[in-house]
Amino acid sequence: MTKRSRLLVALVSLLTILGGGLAAAVPASAATAYCNTMKHRSATGTYVPYSSSAGTYTCYMNATNKTRGDGVVQLQASMNYCFGQSIAADGVFGNNTRDALVAVQKKIGVTADGRYGPETRNKMKWVSLGNGGSNDHCFAY
Repeated sequence: MTKRSRLLVALVSLLTILGGGLAAAVPASAATAYCNTMKHRSATGTYVPYSSSAGTYTCYMNATNKTRGDGVVQLQASMNYCFGQSIAADGVFGNNTRDALVAVQKKIGVTADGRYGPETRNKMKWVSLGNGGSNDHCFAY
């Protein structure tokens, strides 16, 4: 192998290592919008957190960014009604919401990191509020 070939192999290896390290350092949620509202899913009759800016149910919420809005309210209400949590449905993803979500994530068998994303959404049950009380039900995503 020539000196030039060895140098090229070394450079490609270095770029591969650095590129892989940079890609691993950026969380998947960084490229996706946060849930800022909720939207009705006709398939289940429930409302689920939604990103109106990205036009998708694939969105994220966490305490670090203090995510706010109707999507957080629906998450809080669903954790209370469907999973027996007892937190304020105030629309602010704070420490109490994070702690409740960790408990729910443990129950549903997903990574219990207190961050809401597609894995949690897909495994959670969502409350469909009727006229209160007996007409309220929990449905899968």
